[in-house]
Amino acid sequence: MISVNSNGHVYPRKPQPALSEVSFEVEPGRIFGLLGPNGAGKTTMVRILSTLIIPTSGTARVNGFDVGKEEAKVRASLGVVSVRHGRLVRDG
Repeated sequence: MISVNSNGHVYPRKPQPALSEVSFEVEPGRIFGLLGPNGAGKTTMVRILSTLIIPTSGTARVNGFDVGKEEAKVRASLGVVSVRHGRLVRDG
């Protein structure tokens, strides 16, 4: 399960918040997609949910674990595959 409550993130030296007051829940077994235009905060949300960055406000939980306090448990409970410089990289 994924639970996000009033999540926000502000990058240093950026005037606009990347995320502001985002809330949603995804029940186990559901397929969920983050859709939006460029700059909407999709990548920031995935980075938060995979513990690569910490939200500056609100809370986020993955499989019952807090992404800001239980990073190792979050990472152990999921696998993330990303593309960096044309190579697949598995985080987690």
